[in-house]
Amino acid sequence: MTTYGQFSEDGYEFIINTTRTPRQWYNYLWNDNYISIVSQTGQGQAFSQDRLGNRSQAVLERMCFISDVDTGNYWNINGLTPSDEYSCTHGMGYSLIQQRKNGIASSYRIFVPEQQTCEIWTVTLSNQSDQRKNLRLFSYTQPEIASQSTPQAYYSVDASYDKALNAAVLSTPENMPERRHHFLMSDQVASGYDTRYDSFIGTGSGHNPDAVLDGACRNSESREDRSIAALQSDITLDPQDSITVQIIAGNANRLEEITSIRDTFLAEKTSVEREYSKVKSQIIAQTANGDFATPDPTLNTFASIWLKRQISLGIQWARVRHNGFRDQIQDISAYAAIDAEAATKQLKRVLSYQYPAGNAPRTWIDGEILLKDFSDNHSWIAQAVYDVVAESGQVALLDEIVEFNDGSSASIYEHVMRSVDYMWQDRGMYGLSLLHSGDWNDCLEIAGSQGKGVSIWLSMAYCVAAGYAQKLAEALGKETDAEAFANSIDTMRRNIAEHAWDGDYYVRAFDDNGNVIGSHSNEQATLFLNSQSWAVLAGIPRAEEALRHAEERLNCDLGILSVENAFSKFDPTVGHMSTKQPGVGENGGVYLHSSTFKLVADAILGKREQVEEGLKKILPFDHTYFKLDCEPYVFCNSYLAIKDTYRYGTPGQSWGTGTAGWFYKALLNYVYGIKPEIEGLKVKPCLPPSWNQCALKYNFRGATYHFEYIQGQSEGMTVNGITMDPTDFLPCEAGQDYKVIIQLKNA
Repeated sequence: MTTYGQFSEDGYEFIINTTRTPRQWYNYLWNDNYISIVSQTGQGQAFSQDRLGNRSQAVLERMCFISDVDTGNYWNINGLTPSDEYSCTHGMGYSLIQQRKNGIASSYRIFVPEQQTCEIWTVTLSNQSDQRKNLRLFSYTQPEIASQSTPQAYYSVDASYDKALNAAVLSTPENMPERRHHFLMSDQVASGYDTRYDSFIGTGSGHNPDAVLDGACRNSESREDRSIAALQSDITLDPQDSITVQIIAGNANRLEEITSIRDTFLAEKTSVEREYSKVKSQIIAQTANGDFATPDPTLNTFASIWLKRQISLGIQWARVRHNGFRDQIQDISAYAAIDAEAATKQLKRVLSYQYPAGNAPRTWIDGEILLKDFSDNHSWIAQAVYDVVAESGQVALLDEIVEFNDGSSASIYEHVMRSVDYMWQDRGMYGLSLLHSGDWNDCLEIAGSQGKGVSIWLSMAYCVAAGYAQKLAEALGKETDAEAFANSIDTMRRNIAEHAWDGDYYVRAFDDNGNVIGSHSNEQATLFLNSQSWAVLAGIPRAEEALRHAEERLNCDLGILSVENAFSKFDPTVGHMSTKQPGVGENGGVYLHSSTFKLVADAILGKREQVEEGLKKILPFDHTYFKLDCEPYVFCNSYLAIKDTYRYGTPGQSWGTGTAGWFYKALLNYVYGIKPEIEGLKVKPCLPPSWNQCALKYNFRGATYHFEYIQGQSEGMTVNGITMDPTDFLPCEAGQDYKVIIQLKNA
């Protein structure tokens, strides 16, 4: 599917055939407390984190080397040394780098166990030559606690080799309030070690350490000095013999935890493989619900397997660089259709960071919950709660008690009520929602920072949130609440239509001084995509007209631009958005999160041709309109649209993006039209015209549905051979199988 690699036959692996990908192609491996980022050459960071976002970086660099004692040749098994054969397999919860050089076949697998704050490296070496090989295996990591790069810096780390653990251990001083330890251990008795940077790396680098070049570690210890962790093992292999070595790198708060990890995984030869098999099986099981069968086999693999894996990263780790409330809650909303039980668990966890007033923080990191004056975080709560309840059918969930971030508590329904009420009270000019220091767009941080500017997009998001809250109120029989929500939606829609219409489309915001943003009257940033897409989602008058104008003016070969006439000079009334180059991210790039909003809007309006084009332009492996060089197995957050430069069409960051969750919702709920409601399941598809046939296997409340879609000359729906009104709820009985055939006119 690409010159750089392809999916395995079963789709659960992506096999990269060259180290020279357009950029690092990463896999993410994680549990609740530890995350490891691994490229096709084993590069990438890893860190552990507690509930409040206190982080300890375990890995800044990870490398394994082989030295041939008899010849003096040495090379790394990460793939960074030219070799006779090479491949990297990114799989479900693991990455595997395989190569062959100097008669030695090497296999270097990295995975994160189910619970412990560590990563496990399984290194297998096979002698494929006809001569005995005397080898040295070097393993090396550099952790954050001793990573300062400033010359002659002060280092508060002691490091040494612990013979009982057969581990290199780096520790912060005993008198530190929160002492930390980094460790690198092996199941092979070390024949050498190093913990002092200058001894192991010397004048070389992490890719070419002096100790490896010279053929042996120095057995160095480190005191208040720049430190690393390196172990050396001596290995002799006869022709055709092989050996497997288990290596573990990680963090711990107490030395006893390192002992526990060693006892768990290295005391028995089979322990690591049992753990690996368990982790892999659990992850594969998490991708079981929602088996797509479109005319595109790559889309089927992508949506049925890898997209779910990407969303599962978001429900726990958000965008990884911090713990975004809005990010996790949106992904939970999407993940409800994949695993309602897991989504419910994560929903309760994330709601516990909400303020009792109803608003929600931007993030929690370094031991603090940070509000950061963002206005949209709580706007996503109602939809996430509704999606979890609709998918599970458990209305009683709304009565369950969940804490707020001050330790007080209330029912989940009350969490929703307070979030929507906070939005209603948090309004300014024209009765519209206050922007504060950024809404969904973090880069509008100046426009409303004085508490006067208003956001048109957020006002539309209020209508969507209140709509879901209304449905929840109706499910509980709270008619007064439901009526209040309905009335507020009507009021907000009128306010938007009256004050935000710009003649052809909706403006984006009014700043603290009452000046308009996203209008034809502006010198820069004259039209924003989100205001038009969300006008459709929120049911605002003239929304279809607004979206049509946006498409005419923002569509390009890369996709749909986020803004027309992007900022080309700094605007002190707007903020960081105007410091980005035109064509980057929110400032006129193809920001894929926004693209998925438009995909949903197009499907709502029944614009089948636009849905087909939108799908093709968003997907990272589809080159119909433009040849993309991003990772084909996960979404990135954007395609850069910097004109007349090599960066045109290149990707933004991968894995950590709201694109994944919203694309899944767009594909399942709007393209396939699978609509979970509290009352049951409905179907209202908007298929691309070229999809003459497609199918979906989907589990809902214990029942299994086999959907078949046929586009032709007829219309109608049958369930197990019985004709049904396409607008009715489908039958649903746990344990039953339903074959649903949907016929659509392909006009």
